[in-house]
Amino acid sequence: MLGISGSLIAIVFRRGVRVKESSLRYIVRLGFSGAHLVVSCDVVGAAVTWHLVAYLWREYLSQPQSITATEAISTYIEAKDRNLPQLMKRAFVPDCELQMQLLTDAISFPSSAHGLESVTDVLVRNFGLQYENVRTFCLSRPESNRLPRFQCDWLVGMSNKSDGDVRVGCGEYTWDFDTAGDGRVKRLFIKIEFMCVLPASYQTPVLQWLSAIPYPWSSYSEARAGLPSIDALTPIAQFLRREAGN
Repeated sequence: MLGISGSLIAIVFRRGVRVKESSLRYIVRLGFSGAHLVVSCDVVGAAVTWHLVAYLWREYLSQPQSITATEAISTYIEAKDRNLPQLMKRAFVPDCELQMQLLTDAISFPSSAHGLESVTDVLVRNFGLQYENVRTFCLSRPESNRLPRFQCDWLVGMSNKSDGDVRVGCGEYTWDFDTAGDGRVKRLFIKIEFMCVLPASYQTPVLQWLSAIPYPWSSYSEARAGLPSIDALTPIAQFLRREAGN
């Protein structure tokens, strides 16, 4: 929202940000007034106004904003499932760490990665080169907005881009959050317990089942509902009979 009155420009954002005062041709001051960001300058004209709007919007986007545990996890899932690496900086701190434990040889990942770019390469970019129709579900959700650690079981399904084969896997996430900062993820441990591989002929029933599960937050019982009676999915069926650990 933009309001102009004399030499006053008021820009309303979702939350305020603070930018250092600059004295070039005009002075820009950003102050807090609830959810309102008030900007004033010496000279107001159409060109100057939109220049300032664009500048302030870029400054706003560059500032780390506080995020809840649920939002951080949801953002990660959206980034991975939709192959949107640009979203990862919203969910993870720059010096984040990834550790992985694979109890199956049906899929391969490096055992660790350090730094946002490396973590994004492993979990989003490289993953997105191989798989599509990705659906990831957390089988429990955080009970508070800010917490140092959260563990949950997960379920995922996707198809291989090269041959159409279907993969359905499950395991456990352990999330460590930057509670002293903005709440983003500073460490993620992923355990992959099972990864079932099915031929492309099973793609339709499996994807139909996955599309009916509440996304991305679900439960064991919701994920069990509609599970196709396919022998290759027996490990998944057994996993989904577990009691929630949280």
